[in-house]
Amino acid sequence: MDSKVKVVAKAQSRLALGIMHAYMLMNPKATIDDLREAFPDSLNPDSGVKRNLVHIDEKGAAGNWEGYFRGEEEMLVTMYGTKIGVVKMWTKPSLDRIVSRAKDFGIEVEQVELMDKENKKGFRLEYLNGWTPPVPKKGIPAWVWIVLAIAVIAAIVIALL
Repeated sequence: MDSKVKVVAKAQSRLALGIMHAYMLMNPKATIDDLREAFPDSLNPDSGVKRNLVHIDEKGAAGNWEGYFRGEEEMLVTMYGTKIGVVKMWTKPSLDRIVSRAKDFGIEVEQVELMDKENKKGFRLEYLNGWTPPVPKKGIPAWVWIVLAIAVIAAIVIALL
């Protein structure tokens, strides 16, 4: 598969976070379940946690624990506004596994010595081979129009009776 996005970061944890962000950019309709399927917890068994991805608003230790990226620029946000935290701890073997998996999706990585200090995410994404992110469709979904049409027809029929 031709690479579409390159993730450039200094730290291992930021590289893993950038990979997840690149995946979301390439798959804007992805849910947390889609992410968990693409990047299963088995990629990072060394982190000491059960889940690599959690709902930020989840009650209890997982959602509130500081072992997950929680900054506004760091969180993954689904199309429906669900905020997802990515685990911060990535050992070298775990990072190697997620980098290998990222290649399956057309995501390349590069670790650098320096990163722009103004970059709050700690990584940057570069588009490759002429690829551009998909533009989400805006407007009212077709099913809403169908329900509205049915309601109008029903109102007309009732009015005529």
